Amino acid sequence: MVVCRFCPAEHARYACPKCSADYCSLKCYQSRDHLNCSEKFYQNEVQSELAFQAQNEIDPQDKKRLLEAFKRLNQPDLDGHDDDDDSASADEQDIADRLAGIDLDDSEAIWAHLSDQERLEFEKLVQTGDIQKLIPDFQPWWSLTVKSKLVQELDDPDELEQFQGRCPPLPEKIPPLRQLTQMAPASCVKYNLVNVIFAYVYGVRYFMDDHLANPLAFTEAVLNLSGNLAQNEAFESADKALAAASLQVTHHEHLAMSQDFTLLCKKDVFQIIQGPCPNYSWYYLLSALGDLKQALKLGAKALKTSTIKTDKLGQTLRTAQPVYVRLVKKAILKIDFYLSFVKDHNQDLHLLRTVMK
Repeated sequence: MVVCRFCPAEHARYACPKCSADYCSLKCYQSRDHLNCSEKFYQNEVQSELAFQAQNEIDPQDKKRLLEAFKRLNQPDLDGHDDDDDSASADEQDIADRLAGIDLDDSEAIWAHLSDQERLEFEKLVQTGDIQKLIPDFQPWWSLTVKSKLVQELDDPDELEQFQGRCPPLPEKIPPLRQLTQMAPASCVKYNLVNVIFAYVYGVRYFMDDHLANPLAFTEAVLNLSGNLAQNEAFESADKALAAASLQVTHHEHLAMSQDFTLLCKKDVFQIIQGPCPNYSWYYLLSALGDLKQALKLGAKALKTSTIKTDKLGQTLRTAQPVYVRLVKKAILKIDFYLSFVKDHNQDLHLLRTVMK
């Protein structure tokens, strides 16, 4: 058993990506004995966050979002209440002047042009999860409200058109479950599915719907959160499946955002399982699983070409690369199983939908 370097009574679950020190919790990671290393990491994390916001191609909307983030950092009220319009305009112009001519893909350059106060504020926001306050409200595809008719026909095409174009496309071919296994699905399958969907929605929200552009980091985040995908963990109820995934958020402190963020993801799971409307209760599940499968396939491909096995969250993977690739491939096969299960056994989810109301 590996013992935490900073509190020897505890089992070490993590290793510092810079100095390789074994530690068990965020408290130990931020301890006085590890301060020099952890402070450097948070600077890199802020740089990574800035680069992530800038993305690979900067269009006017992206630049506007980054400017707005800096503008709000300069304001003492994060809720954006400021009666001095002239002062706000001056702040925005000052930010624009500082960003002029800077490559927004270069996080080092951006960091260098922040004031000391802005750096401290940004570090605090990253550590507490309040970084979300700087980002415009994100509306995921499953939040679409479908207008239902008083009298509906099964498989009404007009109803389908309301959400079909907004959702990730369904997989072209989903084989019958009997082609994958001759055994009847266990009762825990529907609860395991809850655990997987939570990891998916958390990752999508964390990456602001850019998860396909960050497949390796997204794959690692999903496998960190879903015990079912990573360790074949089975659950006896939806509550236990959600609780297990939520607990994993606290075990991977660089994934943690806030309690409100986690609660929002739990509500997302319910929305996806409920589906857009009664006639298409299965649609969001198939769409989410198909999107997750695509991301995992991209993640596996990225793993094969990566030389440093480190996720965006700063934690070095202790598993050898070929072993981790096999783990991702097993997760993809499990997603195939869930796709076939939802398609053939959607009725088995009726009670789950009722319980989660």
